[in-house]
Amino acid sequence: MLRRPRAPRSSPPLAALGLLGASVLAAAPRAQETAPLLVHEWGTFTCLLDDDGAVIAGVNTEDEPLPDFVHRPLRDRMINAGLLAAHDLAPVFFQGAPACHPQVTMRLETPVLYFHVADDTPPFSIDVEVAWRGGWLAEFFPRGEAVLPGMEVGPLGDLDGERSGTLAWKGVRVGGERSATPPDTDAPVWLAPRRVAAADLEVGGEAERFLFYRGVGNVEPPVTIVRGADRKTLRLRERRDPRLSHAATSTGPGWLLAVDRERGCAFRELAPLPMGRDGDGTAAEARAGFDATEFSPANLDRLRTLMRTALVEDGLFADEADALLDTWRVSYFQSPGLRVFYLLPQAWTDAVMPLTLSREARIERVMVARIELVDDLQRGRLERLRRGPASDGAWFHTLTMELARDDPKAFAALWGELIARPGALLEYAARPGSRLVLPEDYRAWLELGRFRQALVLEELRRRPTEALGAFATAYGLAR
Repeated sequence: MLRRPRAPRSSPPLAALGLLGASVLAAAPRAQETAPLLVHEWGTFTCLLDDDGAVIAGVNTEDEPLPDFVHRPLRDRMINAGLLAAHDLAPVFFQGAPACHPQVTMRLETPVLYFHVADDTPPFSIDVEVAWRGGWLAEFFPRGEAVLPGMEVGPLGDLDGERSGTLAWKGVRVGGERSATPPDTDAPVWLAPRRVAAADLEVGGEAERFLFYRGVGNVEPPVTIVRGADRKTLRLRERRDPRLSHAATSTGPGWLLAVDRERGCAFRELAPLPMGRDGDGTAAEARAGFDATEFSPANLDRLRTLMRTALVEDGLFADEADALLDTWRVSYFQSPGLRVFYLLPQAWTDAVMPLTLSREARIERVMVARIELVDDLQRGRLERLRRGPASDGAWFHTLTMELARDDPKAFAALWGELIARPGALLEYAARPGSRLVLPEDYRAWLELGRFRQALVLEELRRRPTEALGAFATAYGLAR
C-alpha cells in the first residue's frame, strides 16, 4: 500500500518564489494528494556565528565519519594530483573539500532522499538532479555525476557563491529485484537512514535504500543570531539574501540547546521566525544562558520527543524522523556547545537548492537550520590561546614515535581515530595508564570542539597575538 503523509503544509504558491519556477513546479506538484510517487528528504544546513551574527568561515572540520565507499570526487582529484599537504595534527579533508576551506560558510549535512511507492507499482527508472547555489555537492552515494564549479582553480578550488554545483543520478531504478547489494558498513551515521521503510534503489551498479549527498557552501545562513551587549540575550531574525525572492512565510519551530559534557543538556523552545517580509529588525529574543538547575541528562529524551513530533508534522514519516534524529546523536546531542535549530520552510530550500525529477512526484523536503554559537567556555579557551605561552608540538611527535615503536597496533588505532576526530586525544589522555600529558594550550584547543580550527583562525584574524600566531604555526593551522 502507498504510504501517504499528513495533509500538505500551507505554503505560498511556488510560482511566487520568482526563482526556478518551471523546474520546481515540474518536480513538485504539491497539490496532488494521491500522487503515485512520494519523495521525502531530510538534511541539515549548519553555520557558525560569532557574537555579532557574522558568519565564521572554514567550518568543514571534523565530520561524522562516512564509510569509505562514499564517492568524493574533489578529494580524489587532489590526491591523484599530489596536492594534499597533510599535517600530523590537522586532518586534511572534511565534507568532501579541503579542511577549513576559507570560503566554506555552510555545511550541508547528510541529506537523504527516500522514494515511496505502492506495493504493486512495477519497477521504474527516474532521473534526479540537485543544484546548490554557491555550493559543492562533494560527497554522495550511490554513484552520480557531480559538477563542482571552480574546483579546478588552485590547490583548494574556488567556491563561488554565485555559481551552482550540481549532482545528478541518471536512471535510478526504483523498486523491483536488486542486481546489486547495499555495501556492508557498521557506521551509525549510515545505518540509521537505512532503517526506513522506503523503496530499494539502484543506480550505476550500486544499491541503497536512499540517495545520499553532502557538501559545503559559500552560502549565508537563513537565520542570524546576535548576542546582546551583556551576553545574556540572543536576538534572532531572518537573514535576507538578496539573491532569493520568495513570498512571506516563516520557519517551523526552533530550539536553543546547550550541551555540557558532565551535566547533560538544557534547552528551551523557540517560536517560529517570520521570513520573506520587509524589514530586518529583531524578530524574537531569547535568554542566552541556562541555570545549572536546568541541565539534566533526561532532557535529551524530552527534546528528541518534541523534535520528532515537529518533524512528522512538517512532512516526514515517523521512521524517517527517527533516522534523522539518530544521526544527530553524537554530533548535535552529545557534542558540547550552544546551538540553535529551526525547521526551514520548503520555499527556502527549493530556492537555495532546487530538486528536479524526471517523473511526476509529490515532494516533502524537511530541512533543518543548525546555527552554532560561540559560548562562554569557548571564549575562555580562546583567551587561553591568545594569552599563551604556546607549546611547540614536539610532545606529539615523541608520543607517536614511542607508540609506533612499542605498540604498532595501538598506534594504528589511535592514528585512524585522530584522522577523523582530533578530539579523540582528550579521551586517549584520560585512559588509565596513558602516558600522554596534553599541553595546556593544546588541551584548550581540543576543548573548543569540532569547529576549533575555524574559531582559532577567526580569532587570529580579528584579535591576533604573538602566542596565538605561534600556536597556529606550530600545529599547522594557518591557511
